[in-house]
Amino acid sequence: MAHILIVDGTEQVRDALCRSLALREHEVDVAENAEVASRLWNSRVYDIAIIDIVLPSMQGVKIISDLRGNNVDIKIITISSGGLNDVKNCLDQAEKAGSNRFLAKPFHIPELVSLIDELTA
Repeated sequence: MAHILIVDGTEQVRDALCRSLALREHEVDVAENAEVASRLWNSRVYDIAIIDIVLPSMQGVKIISDLRGNNVDIKIITISSGGLNDVKNCLDQAEKAGSNRFLAKPFHIPELVSLIDELTA
């Protein structure tokens, strides 16, 4: 079981990921923006963060950088629904900020679960 923080601006995405990961016995918290995410990661330790790179109030890259500065051991999976050029750009930005892995939306839950298993092994 991993403690997972999901940061995504879309409620349906947060809910679907939360339900799917909770069914696999992970402990999951969700945040819709940087402010909520910051409060959560300052109140507990997470094993994994799943962060959408495009958020309403702050770019995911900034959140990744801030989170990495607070917890060097956390594993970060960045997600994005950008086009092909946007995905390449997002991937580069996310890696520079400290992301461990990247998934382009839409993705299948088993792909995400495999990454979580790999990063927590």
